[in-house]
Amino acid sequence: MMESLKKGDKIAIISPSASVLDTPDSKELLAHGEEILTDLGLKVVYGSNAKEKYFYKAGRPEDRLADLEEAFTDPEIKAVLCTQGGENSNELLSHIDWDKIKNNPKYFFGSSDITVLLNSIYAKTGMTSFHGLDLIWGLGKNATSYTINQLRDLLFTDKLTYYPCPGYPIWRTI
Repeated sequence: MMESLKKGDKIAIISPSASVLDTPDSKELLAHGEEILTDLGLKVVYGSNAKEKYFYKAGRPEDRLADLEEAFTDPEIKAVLCTQGGENSNELLSHIDWDKIKNNPKYFFGSSDITVLLNSIYAKTGMTSFHGLDLIWGLGKNATSYTINQLRDLLFTDKLTYYPCPGYPIWRTI
């Protein structure tokens, strides 16, 4: 079970897939996403390879894997957020030590290519993870007050509350 976060807790930023160096304006987008997290009272810690480049990837597979596993095994890290997706996080799957993740459950966020990790983590450990939010696109470029409030509520109350999003049609379940 994941515990709610408190002000001052650390959130790890990792890049299990694409290099942020290939993203135009990545410096500004990373800074804006980081600002949102620090405004929530979190301390942002980057994985050793989060800002690296190996061809079009954020480091060699073993480097990206090391960041993922270190984020989960470090007891000071309370949540993990990916910088962005890409197209190669699947390279990590056969090498992940699933017990490291299962024995250290944390909030884990990502989108796009990171979906393969989100689904695999659930399948191998039963841990719930969260699709749709990353540092560059979900926070750095496209964050709204709705997004930030949802993230705050989830992290600090351990509840995912649904608020009707202003301007969006009301969803109905069929």
